Amino acid sequence: MSSFETFFEPGNGTRYHIMAAQVEHEDGKVGWLIAWMRNSGSGGTCMWLANGGGHVHPTYIAEKMNCGAEDARVLADYINDGNCFPERQEGGGL
Repeated sequence: MSSFETFFEPGNGTRYHIMAAQVEHEDGKVGWLIAWMRNSGSGGTCMWLANGGGHVHPTYIAEKMNCGAEDARVLADYINDGNCFPERQEGGGL
């Protein structure tokens, strides 16, 4: 199992503090717990994504992470670019 912490800056003057951990669910499936530490790193919101996840739509993220459309779009772009799923990246690394 792996985990990581990063500060993602999409180039629009914002900074996203993201933490993620690979977790084994009670049914044996492995997925990712993604946390956006939006309160200056002291707290935030999180969501569960099945491993491999497919394409995550911004409206799904907005609903699960209780955030606005623009933040959801940025987070979806970050996740969909393969940043949270090693199997999507060449060589399998984060």
